[in-house]
Amino acid sequence: MRHLLSLAVLVPTLVLAADIPPSRDPQTYLVLGMQRTTVNSLSLEPPGCNVGVNCAPLVGERGGCGFFHSRNGHFPEPSQVVANQVCGTGSFFQILSNLPTCADPTCAAIEHAGSSPDCTEPFTPPILGDLDGDGVPSCDTSCATDLDDVALACGVTLPFPDCDPST
Repeated sequence: MRHLLSLAVLVPTLVLAADIPPSRDPQTYLVLGMQRTTVNSLSLEPPGCNVGVNCAPLVGERGGCGFFHSRNGHFPEPSQVVANQVCGTGSFFQILSNLPTCADPTCAAIEHAGSSPDCTEPFTPPILGDLDGDGVPSCDTSCATDLDDVALACGVTLPFPDCDPST
C-alpha cells in the first residue's frame, strides 16, 4: 500500500512537468527572434510573457541558429523561454528546448521542470506555423525564414509601400 501511495504522489508531479505546451501565438511573445537572440538583464513582471527563437536547424550547434542566451534574466510564471538551445543565467519558469542547456541554467533555476535531464521540455519547431498557408514553414531546418509568415505574425504586408518623401 505504501508503494501505491508513493506512486500516486509521484505520477501527478511527472505529468505536470510536460503539461504546458509552447505558445504558438506571436502576441504572447515580448521577444521572438528568428534565428538567434541574446538579452541582458531582461526582467519580466508577472503575468509575464514569452521570449524565444523561432528557427531550429536540423543539426544544432551552440551559438548557432536557434540559440537563445540570457544574462541575468528573470522570467517568472507563466513565462516560457522557447528555443532550440537555451543558455544563460537568471531564473526561469519554464524552458522548452531541444538541445541540452549550457552550464547555466541549471535545474535549480527552472521552476517548472520539464521531462529532460536538464529540466527543459522538448518542443517541435518552429514556434510560428505556416501562417500564410503556402506550404512553406515559417522557418525551415536550414534556418531559412518565410518572410510572408513573419509579416502576417507582425500584422504588416510585404512588400512595404514606397516611402513618401514629402512626409
